[in-house]
Amino acid sequence: MSKGLSWLHPKTSGVDATALAVLRRGVERVDARLLHACAFPAPYWPAFAHAWAFVQERVAALPHPLLIKHDAFLSQPLVRALFATPDEIADILCRSPEAREYAAQHGGGCHALHALLTAQYTVHDDFGVVEREGVLLHDQPRQAWSFDHHALFCPMDSELEVRAALALRFMEGLFTVIAARFAQHRLGLAEAAVSEVGDLCRRIEDFEAVLWTPGDYFSMQRRTVSLDATGVVCGTATREGRTLDLIELHQFQQPIRVITLVQCQRDGKPPSLSQGLDEASRWLG
Repeated sequence: MSKGLSWLHPKTSGVDATALAVLRRGVERVDARLLHACAFPAPYWPAFAHAWAFVQERVAALPHPLLIKHDAFLSQPLVRALFATPDEIADILCRSPEAREYAAQHGGGCHALHALLTAQYTVHDDFGVVEREGVLLHDQPRQAWSFDHHALFCPMDSELEVRAALALRFMEGLFTVIAARFAQHRLGLAEAAVSEVGDLCRRIEDFEAVLWTPGDYFSMQRRTVSLDATGVVCGTATREGRTLDLIELHQFQQPIRVITLVQCQRDGKPPSLSQGLDEASRWLG
């Protein structure tokens, strides 16, 4: 889009400074020349504002943090479903690079860490306990879910800070998609031996293609599943037995992850791998 058409777009004076900074970083990530070639920020603003609102609404809709501690393994069905044992919770928190970095930046303390917990899952056929009409039947065929590749994202001091950091991270994911489209276009120009200087502004269509339809590249979907008598996820929810609501994170060309906001209370330090997991129990409470 040429500079002469920039007047068609609404003025961006007085817009939220944080949003404008997010847009600037995103455009720079795609190609820094776009900041000067295309009358930044006006041509990008309508589509960006749409996507930014979309992402913030999804992040704001996440339930309040789940308290993660040993006792939660027995009292919280979601914790019981995601982890095989209470000790596995401590192990995962200790191995999370972002949580360890957070602890290092705070003098080793994690008195009130908040974060997004994510996990991938696989579904496999096995035999286990199935409840039918209030009766527990053993050794019944079922589809059981197992969770792995746990990770903590955006550890912060408060829930509000985590939500803000997640919105930024998910927007970065959309800009990653745009950058891939842009790079593919540049590759096509190089193969055709065509100059890309005059073509830069026309590539705003890459931004619009993604940012006007963010749900095609990023979404959070609620899924209700069944639990067996031991708390294992065993398929899509039925009218019988216990159920659990999961939130699945779908991102473009990335594996589906189950996500939940979590909170760790009490003082403690995530230990180094050589120190084992003793101090992790203090962290979890």
